[in-house]
Amino acid sequence: MGNSNVPAYVIIAAVAAFLLFVLASAVSPHAGVHAAAKTLEFSSGVVGTASIHAPAVILSNNSGVLTIINLTITNGDGTVNITGPRSVGSSTLQAAESAAAFASSYLGRTETDYNFTYTINDYNASVSGPSAGAAMTVLALSAFSNKPLLSDFTMTGTINPNGTIGPIGGVYDKMSAASAEGLKFGLVPYAAPGSFENELYVLIQTNFGIPIIEVSNVSQAFAYASGSLPITGHNATYTFYTTYNVSALPSAPLSCSDQCNASRFQGLLNYTENMTGSLISTMSNGRFSGIASNLSNALRQSEQIGSKGYYYAAADFAFLDYANAYLMHSASTTKPQALQILTQTSSSCTSIQPPQLTSSNLEYVLGGELRQAWGNYTVDSLIANYNSTATDSDGVMQNMYENGISQAWCNSAAYMYGVAQGIGGNASEPSAQLAALASSRISEAGKYSGSYYYQTALAAYSHHNYPLAILDADYALATGSASNSFSMNTSALDAMAESISNSSTYGIWATQYANEAMFYVYESRLATNSSAAHSYAASAYSSAVLASAISNDTRTIASNLLPATPQATQTQSDFGAQLSSMYGLLETIAILILAILIIVAIILGFVLMLVYHVSKAGSDAMRRGMTVQGGARKKAGRPARR
Repeated sequence: MGNSNVPAYVIIAAVAAFLLFVLASAVSPHAGVHAAAKTLEFSSGVVGTASIHAPAVILSNNSGVLTIINLTITNGDGTVNITGPRSVGSSTLQAAESAAAFASSYLGRTETDYNFTYTINDYNASVSGPSAGAAMTVLALSAFSNKPLLSDFTMTGTINPNGTIGPIGGVYDKMSAASAEGLKFGLVPYAAPGSFENELYVLIQTNFGIPIIEVSNVSQAFAYASGSLPITGHNATYTFYTTYNVSALPSAPLSCSDQCNASRFQGLLNYTENMTGSLISTMSNGRFSGIASNLSNALRQSEQIGSKGYYYAAADFAFLDYANAYLMHSASTTKPQALQILTQTSSSCTSIQPPQLTSSNLEYVLGGELRQAWGNYTVDSLIANYNSTATDSDGVMQNMYENGISQAWCNSAAYMYGVAQGIGGNASEPSAQLAALASSRISEAGKYSGSYYYQTALAAYSHHNYPLAILDADYALATGSASNSFSMNTSALDAMAESISNSSTYGIWATQYANEAMFYVYESRLATNSSAAHSYAASAYSSAVLASAISNDTRTIASNLLPATPQATQTQSDFGAQLSSMYGLLETIAILILAILIIVAIILGFVLMLVYHVSKAGSDAMRRGMTVQGGARKKAGRPARR
């Protein structure tokens, strides 16, 4: 039998390797990632190890941090442990258990044959949440397959039982930390194209200069994480606008039949485009210049669409362009700053006042009041829910995007009030019939009570603004009910949209919605992609339904306005109030004067009485003296009279 003693050089080599590992870990925490993944485990039950940079968010100040998670898989009985932090939430432990279960199943292993020990190198922290689930799964795949992970990336996302990666929050703060630590890319859950999350990824990627790679499942994530799949050309992208077939688009076919002022509506389009262009120009230099270029392209397309008479469709695209530009412009806004901005928007939006409603300007007064109501409702809701929605910087950015929409609405309202003031006309007030119609419309719209249209309709009704309540309820009804028909085929939707639009041209707003419907009908028929064609047809039908509702009720409102002088009445009311106040003041002064006169009279009477008594007393004394003297004289002369 051979000598069982271990040669001295083997022991020395092992000790040296251990000391080198300890030294490397002490010098750089990042070096520890490599060492932990590559150092041989001398415990006979070790199956594999792996390490990864994992991000987290400190919610108290909306800041991101990076930590290292190590995984050691040993032979065992299926136990999953998390060690390191001061406390670990149940959701984090459940994520680790799901990670171990999926990785075992994915690789054809029996989970109960192994133990999984995740060590989170953040010993003073309290860890909770499932957002490390995907990272823990990738760790398990790496440890089982003995395929090390790259050391220059991080990832976040939940893990679902089927291996798909679920959405999480705090991506902005997490990737901010990753960028600050010099990591090369971040893996994040897949976001649907055109969604806010998709746009947020592009904002983060641009703002922090770190490529964001969207992954749908663990298999895809592991390919990127292990270096099997290059990240070049796979960073997040966002489509800021749809490219329409404008060159083949005919001019807007429908003309307004009454309550028009179309040239003034074109002015509204120009105002919206200028507002958007001014904001985009502030981003033309620096890291957002590429995005500014895309936004400028979107704005140019809006201008082209508007040049063909589709004023509302063009204004709507420019409006959305403004919201996107506003979000990018707000990329570095902090939580306290955002709340201050929301408060300023609310104050500004509330301060604008509509002019007197007349039979001539009603479309622009009501159009402005609608958008002011939507803007106020949106920003006030943001403020009311801020502490629950802005728990991380993702939420702050969401608030900023919606604040951009509120600002654009209120700016448009102010412009429309100026137009209405210029139109002027004879002052009007709604008849009792409009109050009844408003009540009926709101009742019909009750099934869509979750929309801001319905909520602002209720507010308008409570303030006796019945025309506004009617139109708000129309928006709620039209936008809510139109979707019930989207299952129809493309040609049927196009045909219905065209038919409805042709009879929905009373008033400038209805006509513009009808032309927007026709814009989408034409785009649907020009589209070569069947899915895009159906999407355009659905938009066409939705716009046509809205045009019909607005056309019918604008006609009803216009025919039920009574001649009145609300501004003059208000002025007379104010003058009457002033007179009443003045009369009250005069009455008070008169009472005071009367009281003073009474007091003076009393005092004067008292003084006169006192003088009288004093005078009488003096007279009596004189009489007594004269009587004595007279008596002396009487004794010498005539007898005294009795």
